[in-house]
Amino acid sequence: MSTPEQPSAGWYPDPSTPGILRFWDGTAWTAHTSAPNPVAQPA
Repeated sequence: MSTPEQPSAGWYPDPSTPGILRFWDGTAWTAHTSAPNPVAQPA
């Protein structure tokens, strides 16, 4: 039986705080969080 692949390290929606991004180090969630960048509206 094989183990499931982990997602790549990077910023992902925080599973416990909607609207926040949390950094996944490839193994576990870290304490690093960030607000998502707003999407620019065309002028």
